[in-house]
Amino acid sequence: MKSVRILLLTLLAAFLLGGAASAAGEILNPSPYRAQIDRYDEIYERIYDAAASGRESVSLDQFRVAEEDIVTIYSDLVLSAPELFYLSPRLAVDYYFGIFGHRYATRVFFTYSEDAQSREAESILFDNEIARIVSLVDPSLSELEKALFVHDYLISIYSYDETGEIHDAATLLRTREGVCQAYSLAYAAILRELGMEAVVVPCPDMNHAWNQVRIDGVWYHVDLVYDDPRFDRIGRVLHDFFLLSDEEMRAAGRSGWRSILECPSSCTDGLSKTARKTSARMIPVGGRWYFIDSSSPILSSCLPDGSDLRAHFTSSQRWNKANTNGHYWVGVFTGLSDYNGLLFFNDPDELLAFDPGTEAVSVLLRTEEEGLSVFGSAIVKDAVEYLLADTPNAGGFSRIHSLDLSGVSTPAALPFTDVYPVDPWYDAVAFVYRQGLFKGVSDTLFAPHDELTRAMFVTTLGRLCGVNPADYPSTSFRDVEMGQWYAPYVEWAAARGIVNGVGDGLFDPAASLTCEQMYKIVASCGRMLGLDPTVYPPLDAAQYPDAVLLDDWANDGASWCAAHRLLPDDTALRPLYTATRAESAVIIARFAKLAGL
Repeated sequence: MKSVRILLLTLLAAFLLGGAASAAGEILNPSPYRAQIDRYDEIYERIYDAAASGRESVSLDQFRVAEEDIVTIYSDLVLSAPELFYLSPRLAVDYYFGIFGHRYATRVFFTYSEDAQSREAESILFDNEIARIVSLVDPSLSELEKALFVHDYLISIYSYDETGEIHDAATLLRTREGVCQAYSLAYAAILRELGMEAVVVPCPDMNHAWNQVRIDGVWYHVDLVYDDPRFDRIGRVLHDFFLLSDEEMRAAGRSGWRSILECPSSCTDGLSKTARKTSARMIPVGGRWYFIDSSSPILSSCLPDGSDLRAHFTSSQRWNKANTNGHYWVGVFTGLSDYNGLLFFNDPDELLAFDPGTEAVSVLLRTEEEGLSVFGSAIVKDAVEYLLADTPNAGGFSRIHSLDLSGVSTPAALPFTDVYPVDPWYDAVAFVYRQGLFKGVSDTLFAPHDELTRAMFVTTLGRLCGVNPADYPSTSFRDVEMGQWYAPYVEWAAARGIVNGVGDGLFDPAASLTCEQMYKIVASCGRMLGLDPTVYPPLDAAQYPDAVLLDDWANDGASWCAAHRLLPDDTALRPLYTATRAESAVIIARFAKLAGL
């Protein structure tokens, strides 16, 4: 008998999972070799302990274990212990020849992908990231809910490694990319830390790996990569392979698949059935699960058993195709995330925040890039990432943007019950309200359709321009009394040539403001600020049929506002109608942007 060292290369995808004790505790081992190899568990634990301690080798003299069995057990170890991510698939074995030429291992030599100092540092990062994700999971959730939460979280922000190089959980958690093995190892590590049983199931015939998870005593299949289809889209989460039985795996056409653990039953829980209806995360808040329907952009919620379905917000927008006449993409292309008690999602050109407590929706960000839409979003730690693209499919233009949320307070939802996020004037009302330019008619009502007086509008414009009321102590109009809240602003407008009254020394402050008066006042203010001195010709009646109703003195003001895209409506001027509070908010907000105010 003699001792010879040989070098073996294990092909990870070609071995079935083993696993005995790990850092997370005793894990069921579904390996078929566990019963076939004498003293399997003892050998596994001995190799595990040595590798976890960073030793260069471990003696196996007392086991009389065949060389090929060591390769099997070692492969099982690599696929069942996510925390040993630094273990290389290469190992060296000392062996001796036994009777009939059989080779028996005496010592295993480990190869590590990093030195001891780097392994320690990477292990700390790995443990911290696992702990961070675990901290996001409400401990009161059921096992099914925990499995769903982690499934959705990982898929929403991680993507498949197209290079095929990242197989370990640590690199996946650090780079947010990995192959099926990396996904499965990370999922198992997190669920084990949550006190659940989860294993990795590699399948040589499919060159693929997925998980099996035990929920309330029953095992189910969970395939994160099949629920995160290529090409990747941030925020997209499918649930077609979440908690499947063996029969459902066969029905899904998974040819060549096999596993040792039996998954005998279909999951009939209402929550898992509800998950099939969404292509984004499901998120628990306040005892309810929130989700967005995959067939229509409706933010809904249900109880943990899937009952008591409620709709909270519906977006009327479609994801239009670039450079087409009214064509749009069929589907809903949004993500759903949570941050500081709020839910974040997107429509084609906005990032939105939803407050589950008040059910108010506010606009966090609006994109204005021609031909591009937001096709997905997700919160990644303290930032919201969103995909801006010209198509939801591969082959077009796309890029990921990031908006840092750390230290930034989410815009407070409007207190008004009569202004809705789907209203075309919502953003404008939010601007004038938050800037202190407009107040509501009560604590909860804005009255967007109510009329506006001449005094109100001039005062709002003066506030926008930063007028100091103390600078205008006199009045030029007989019907503007000193001491009135609007008096200094009217005097400012008169002194700057923005208004000249209605004649006979009168301003008529309480009269309703007509739209054509509003256009003239805004144009005069813009010219006073030096924005554009151009005198524009009358508007084309083909675009604005009611332009013929403009008074001669109002033509230039309307044309100036149209040239700078300030008009509340692209097809109607309504020159003789009273301007509403919503219309005035729109033109004030757009003018503020134009003037840099």
